[in-house]
Parts: sequence; C-alpha cells; structure tokens
Amino acid sequence: MGSSIYGSIQKIWSELTRTQRRRSLCKHAQPRRSLRSADPRVRDVRHAAVEDSACGKPVVASDHGGLREVVPRDCGARFVNGDERDLAKKIVCLIDNRTARLQASARARQNAESFGWSKIVDRLDEVYGSFL
Repeated sequence: MGSSIYGSIQKIWSELTRTQRRRSLCKHAQPRRSLRSADPRVRDVRHAAVEDSACGKPVVASDHGGLREVVPRDCGARFVNGDERDLAKKIVCLIDNRTARLQASARARQNAESFGWSKIVDRLDEVYGSFL
C-alpha cells in the first residue's frame, strides 16, 4: 500500500509545473493568521531576531539553542548564555565600533533574506522533489 501511495504522489508531483508546486507549498507554508497576530511577548525569540535582522539591525544573541541557526556571528554578536557581563561587553563593542556595526547590519539584512517565504518554498520544493 505504501508504495502505491508513493507512486501516486510522485506522479502528481512530476505533473505539476514548478509554479504550481510553489503555489501549493506557499499556501501551506504561510503562518496562520493567529500566529502572525500573536502577542509579541510570547513569540519565538528566533522570529524577533530574524525580523530585527531584516530591518538591518545587528542582533546580539545568546550562544544557545535555535538562535545559533538564525543569527550567524557576523550578523551582530553572540554572548555566553546567562552571562550578563558578556552581553554588556558585546553591546558596548557594537556601539563603540561603527564600522563593525555597519558591517554586521549589512550582513544581518542579507542573512534575513534567506528566511523569506519564497526562499523557504524553494527549499521545500528541492527537498520534496529529491524524495520523488
């Protein structure tokens, strides 16, 4: 039974044009309205980091968990998780070093573009296509 379902999915996927696949993936990848309007105090901190990066703000993030995935070191700075002194040091460093701050801002903006829906859908299309 599993192989016949796989065959059916593979047939449907191969018959769709790239545009049709993108539309289908976009439709399912968009965040639900309830998530888009969620209380900012309970949003995932990774979303805030990507949004700040998209605005060209260098992000100072803890070197912990999912933030490592969305905030590369060259897009701001990382501080030791739980170390307030290290956090303060990284912030002051960016404030005092205009060149580093501007470079981090430009890289942050560029990095944030990789999290746009069109890029995500392209990646999903590649992944799904590789299985079929």
